[in-house]
Amino acid sequence: MRHLNRLVLAGVLVSSVAFGGDQEPLRAGVDVPVPKLVKHVAPSYPHVARQAGVEGVVLLEVLANEQGRVAEIKVLRGTPILDGEAIEAVKHWTYEPRSVDGMLRQVWIREMLDFFADRGSAVRFFSDAVKDAKKDKALRVYAARQLAASGTRNGGALKALAKAPRTQTKPSRPPPRKPSPS
Repeated sequence: MRHLNRLVLAGVLVSSVAFGGDQEPLRAGVDVPVPKLVKHVAPSYPHVARQAGVEGVVLLEVLANEQGRVAEIKVLRGTPILDGEAIEAVKHWTYEPRSVDGMLRQVWIREMLDFFADRGSAVRFFSDAVKDAKKDKALRVYAARQLAASGTRNGGALKALAKAPRTQTKPSRPPPRKPSPS
């Protein structure tokens, strides 16, 4: 069943968009380009995790509804002590709505959020992830992008990734800002 949303202002039709509510959600990077992230809330590093020395990456699958708001979140890989903070941050994200053939559609998007005590820990983790052929390809690509975004020159890690088969994974969130020198 298709629903039509119309905004009428003073008797003039301003916009008309159909919603594809009864259709299966699309997959970002597969069926449609990755939607632009328009509202990003950074996760906070849990104090308990920091004290325990727990660091790592949380991989989430996020369902953006027809309006671009987060409707559902699944943890695909993570650490329980970090997962909750990742989910709490992503609940507040908003994406640019996706339409196909004039119909707004829901989209599944994969997101990776990282939690590290300092830049050195992050660089070591990402360098190791890029070099480790047993690691998930999406994690290896994300790690390489994080290294590149941080300005880290790690030729061995990037060469290892270059030998891996190409993927269509695209970042859907901006890289983290470099911490200002204190």
